[in-house]
Amino acid sequence: MPYKAINNPNTYRSRPKTENVRMADFWESGIISTVPKLIVSIFLLAMLTGLFADPLVPPTIIGSVSLSYNPADVVYTKIELHHASNDSLVAEVYPDTDGSFSFSTYAGQYYLAIEMFRPDLAKFTYPIKTQVINIPNTSYLADLGTIQMNQYNMSSVKVSTNTAHPYFKAIGQALVKIFSAVNGGYNGNSATLHLFQDEYELSSLNFNYTSSANNALNLNIVGLGTNGVSIEPEENHISVTAHRVNTTFSNIRFVNELNIDDDCLLFFNPSTNAKYYFNNCHFGKTEYNYRFGCVSFNGISGLSFYNCQFQNINNSDTNNTYATTGHGSVKFIDCSDINIDTSVFAYNSAFGGGAIYLENCDDVNIS
Repeated sequence: MPYKAINNPNTYRSRPKTENVRMADFWESGIISTVPKLIVSIFLLAMLTGLFADPLVPPTIIGSVSLSYNPADVVYTKIELHHASNDSLVAEVYPDTDGSFSFSTYAGQYYLAIEMFRPDLAKFTYPIKTQVINIPNTSYLADLGTIQMNQYNMSSVKVSTNTAHPYFKAIGQALVKIFSAVNGGYNGNSATLHLFQDEYELSSLNFNYTSSANNALNLNIVGLGTNGVSIEPEENHISVTAHRVNTTFSNIRFVNELNIDDDCLLFFNPSTNAKYYFNNCHFGKTEYNYRFGCVSFNGISGLSFYNCQFQNINNSDTNNTYATTGHGSVKFIDCSDINIDTSVFAYNSAFGGGAIYLENCDDVNIS
């Protein structure tokens, strides 16, 4: 029996067609899968090496200043940045209304000088000099925190050598500020300097009032404490000159306390439109010795002494060494309007006039 071939479409399976695959497809696929891994590796390396770190920030000094009262006045405070090595000025700023300030600087050693000094507004603070600030050569932030400023006014300017006190440390420093103020815009006609009890050494005092706001300045120098304040010669003598200043010394000892073996001479030189008043003051030395001493007034009209002591003054200088010529423990030349009331002269000596020597003087009253 012959056979007939039958093609059954339901059971027929054809062989899949084989496609030609290019080798380039495999290479591109490998690159695509490798790129993300490379990016991740580079990113991690950058993070570890600081490639994406912030750029170097200049060293900065920040802080704030605070006032003891009237905090809104803080904007008048001048803040100066100085090189510690030579005191040269680097920059200066005024704080914001909240007292904050900042300086961008370079590596080195610095300090800040901070002060409010506005005579035209009668606003003052005692000056502050900070400790040395060390700035390294890296990104660095020196935060000084809050710096407290202490204000004063012309009716009470204080001096104290005690480092715990925020006041002026020397009489000369305070007087420079007083006369800078009264001659530079402050219109008041008086100023008072309070001295904390101590021994202060001076070689000269110069009171010079140049303002046209008043005819003269009334300057009060007051020693605090029950025993008064000692002002003694720095180099054997103190020379005092005044112009348009009426000066009152109260509770002051013009006495050698520290240098008892040195001469103690006090010269009040010819002055213009100036008067001197002394209340409860002591002139001389703590004890009598061979060293010279003299209190000399020359060319002054208006001298008053109340409850003062002149003791242990030895004016035996006949060689004119200090222009005293051995005349009087207290000497007045070309002076007028002299009043000496309730005062004591004791243990004094001189070749001419052991207590008081007067030459060409008018209107002298002693009681």
